[in-house]
Amino acid sequence: SVTINVVATDASAIEGETGDVVTFTISRSQDNGTASSVDFDLGTSGGSSLEASDIASIVITDSNGTTTLSTAAEIADFLANGTQVTLSGADSATVVLTPVDDNVLEDTESFSGNISAPTNGSVGTGTAAASFVDEDGSNPLNPRNESVTINVVATDASAIEGETGDVVTFT
Repeated sequence: SVTINVVATDASAIEGETGDVVTFTISRSQDNGTASSVDFDLGTSGGSSLEASDIASIVITDSNGTTTLSTAAEIADFLANGTQVTLSGADSATVVLTPVDDNVLEDTESFSGNISAPTNGSVGTGTAAASFVDEDGSNPLNPRNESVTINVVATDASAIEGETGDVVTFT
Protein backbone atom coordinates (compact mmCIF):
# COMPACT_ATOMS: atom_id res chain seq x y z
CA SER A 1 0.00 0.00 0.00
CA VAL A 2 1.11 3.58 -0.68
CA THR A 3 2.09 5.76 2.28
CA ILE A 4 2.24 9.53 1.81
CA ASN A 5 4.51 11.62 4.05
CA VAL A 6 5.39 15.26 4.59
CA VAL A 7 8.79 16.41 5.85
CA ALA A 8 10.29 19.88 6.27
CA THR A 9 13.38 19.42 4.09
CA ASP A 10 14.38 23.01 4.93
CA ALA A 11 12.65 23.73 8.24
CA SER A 12 13.75 27.28 8.97
CA ALA A 13 14.13 30.56 7.09
CA ILE A 14 15.57 33.86 8.30
CA GLU A 15 13.68 37.00 7.29
CA GLY A 16 15.67 39.02 4.77
CA GLU A 17 18.25 36.32 3.97
CA THR A 18 18.34 36.13 0.17
CA GLY A 19 17.12 32.74 -1.01
CA ASP A 20 16.37 31.45 2.50
CA VAL A 21 13.07 29.57 2.37
CA VAL A 22 11.11 26.89 4.20
CA THR A 23 10.53 23.81 2.04
CA PHE A 24 8.03 21.06 2.73
CA THR A 25 8.41 17.90 0.63
CA ILE A 26 5.48 15.53 0.14
CA SER A 27 6.34 12.08 -1.13
CA ARG A 28 4.91 8.61 -1.34
CA SER A 29 6.47 5.30 -0.47
CA GLN A 30 6.05 3.73 -3.91
CA ASP A 31 4.61 4.16 -7.38
CA ASN A 32 1.65 1.84 -7.85
CA GLY A 33 0.80 3.16 -11.31
CA THR A 34 -1.99 5.46 -10.11
CA ALA A 35 -1.71 9.09 -9.00
CA SER A 36 -2.19 9.94 -5.33
CA SER A 37 -3.29 13.22 -3.81
CA VAL A 38 -3.45 14.85 -0.39
CA ASP A 39 -4.68 18.13 1.01
CA PHE A 40 -1.82 20.33 2.27
CA ASP A 41 -2.25 23.21 4.71
CA LEU A 42 -0.28 25.24 7.20
CA GLY A 43 -1.11 24.95 10.87
CA THR A 44 0.01 26.21 14.23
CA SER A 45 3.01 24.97 16.15
CA GLY A 46 3.60 25.78 19.80
CA GLY A 47 0.74 28.27 19.76
CA SER A 48 2.31 30.30 16.95
CA SER A 49 1.03 30.57 13.41
CA LEU A 50 1.50 32.58 10.24
CA GLU A 51 -0.53 35.42 8.78
CA ALA A 52 -0.59 36.39 5.11
CA SER A 53 1.58 39.42 5.92
CA ASP A 54 4.37 37.05 7.10
CA ILE A 55 4.72 35.34 3.69
CA ALA A 56 6.21 36.92 0.55
CA SER A 57 5.41 33.95 -1.70
CA ILE A 58 4.37 30.30 -1.77
CA VAL A 59 5.50 28.07 -4.65
CA ILE A 60 3.69 24.74 -4.99
CA THR A 61 5.18 22.16 -7.35
CA ASP A 62 3.49 18.79 -7.92
CA SER A 63 2.69 16.42 -10.79
CA ASN A 64 0.38 19.06 -12.29
CA GLY A 65 3.10 21.73 -12.53
CA THR A 66 4.11 24.80 -10.54
CA THR A 67 1.83 27.42 -9.01
CA THR A 68 3.19 30.62 -7.46
CA LEU A 69 1.12 32.57 -4.93
CA SER A 70 2.44 36.08 -4.34
CA THR A 71 -0.47 38.41 -3.67
CA ALA A 72 -1.92 38.98 -0.20
CA ALA A 73 -5.28 37.62 -1.39
CA GLU A 74 -3.77 34.43 -2.86
CA ILE A 75 -1.72 33.80 0.27
CA ALA A 76 -4.67 34.51 2.59
CA ASP A 77 -6.81 32.06 0.58
CA PHE A 78 -4.07 29.42 0.86
CA LEU A 79 -3.83 29.96 4.63
CA ALA A 80 -7.60 29.61 4.96
CA ASN A 81 -8.10 26.66 2.61
CA GLY A 82 -4.79 24.94 1.85
CA THR A 83 -4.38 23.21 -1.51
CA GLN A 84 -4.52 19.76 -3.05
CA VAL A 85 -1.18 18.21 -4.03
CA THR A 86 -0.97 15.45 -6.66
CA LEU A 87 1.78 12.83 -6.85
CA SER A 88 2.28 10.48 -9.78
CA GLY A 89 5.06 8.07 -10.67
CA ALA A 90 8.08 8.53 -8.46
CA ASP A 91 7.47 12.30 -8.23
CA SER A 92 7.51 14.20 -4.96
CA ALA A 93 5.87 17.58 -4.43
CA THR A 94 7.19 20.69 -2.72
CA VAL A 95 5.63 23.67 -1.01
CA VAL A 96 8.18 26.48 -0.64
CA LEU A 97 7.51 29.53 1.56
CA THR A 98 9.54 32.74 1.45
CA PRO A 99 9.23 34.97 4.53
CA VAL A 100 8.54 38.71 4.36
CA ASP A 101 11.37 40.84 5.74
CA ASP A 102 9.15 43.10 7.80
CA ASN A 103 10.29 45.73 10.29
CA VAL A 104 8.47 44.13 13.23
CA LEU A 105 10.60 42.94 16.15
CA GLU A 106 9.14 39.51 16.82
CA ASP A 107 9.74 36.07 18.22
CA THR A 108 10.29 33.06 16.00
CA GLU A 109 7.08 32.26 14.11
CA SER A 110 6.55 28.51 14.33
CA PHE A 111 4.12 26.67 12.10
CA SER A 112 3.54 23.26 10.54
CA GLY A 113 2.91 21.75 7.13
CA ASN A 114 0.10 19.20 7.31
CA ILE A 115 -1.30 16.60 4.93
CA SER A 116 -4.72 14.95 5.12
CA ALA A 117 -7.54 13.46 3.04
CA PRO A 118 -5.39 11.10 0.93
CA THR A 119 -6.57 9.43 -2.27
CA ASN A 120 -4.82 6.24 -3.42
CA GLY A 121 -2.76 5.96 -0.26
CA SER A 122 -2.69 6.60 3.43
CA VAL A 123 -0.99 9.30 5.47
CA GLY A 124 2.19 8.17 7.22
CA THR A 125 3.88 11.27 8.63
CA GLY A 126 1.18 13.91 8.46
CA THR A 127 2.83 16.93 10.09
CA ALA A 128 6.21 18.66 9.82
CA ALA A 129 7.32 21.62 11.95
CA ALA A 130 9.01 24.73 10.53
CA SER A 131 9.71 28.36 11.45
CA PHE A 132 10.45 31.86 10.25
CA VAL A 133 13.18 33.54 12.32
CA ASP A 134 13.63 37.31 12.68
CA GLU A 135 17.04 38.48 11.45
CA ASP A 136 19.47 39.24 14.28
CA GLY A 137 21.86 41.50 12.38
CA SER A 138 24.76 39.04 12.46
CA ASN A 139 24.89 38.92 8.65
CA PRO A 140 26.27 42.23 7.32
CA LEU A 141 24.19 41.73 4.15
CA ASN A 142 21.00 41.41 6.26
CA PRO A 143 21.15 44.05 9.00
CA ARG A 144 18.47 44.20 11.66
CA ASN A 145 15.73 46.48 10.29
CA GLU A 146 13.70 46.91 13.45
CA SER A 147 14.40 48.51 16.78
CA VAL A 148 12.67 49.15 20.05
CA THR A 149 12.38 52.73 21.25
CA ILE A 150 11.33 53.56 24.78
CA ASN A 151 10.58 57.16 25.64
CA VAL A 152 10.33 58.39 29.22
CA VAL A 153 8.88 61.85 29.81
CA ALA A 154 8.35 63.67 33.09
CA THR A 155 4.76 64.90 32.80
CA ASP A 156 5.01 66.56 36.23
CA ALA A 157 8.71 67.31 36.55
CA SER A 158 8.92 68.94 39.96
CA ALA A 159 7.72 68.33 43.47
CA ILE A 160 8.25 70.15 46.74
CA GLU A 161 9.80 67.98 49.40
CA GLY A 162 7.47 67.53 52.32
CA GLU A 163 4.33 68.63 50.44
CA THR A 164 1.66 65.94 50.79
CA GLY A 165 0.55 64.60 47.42
CA ASP A 166 3.16 66.58 45.47
CA VAL A 167 4.92 63.96 43.27
CA VAL A 168 7.07 63.71 40.18
CA THR A 169 5.28 61.70 37.45
CA PHE A 170 6.90 59.86 34.55
CA THR A 171 5.04 58.33 31.59
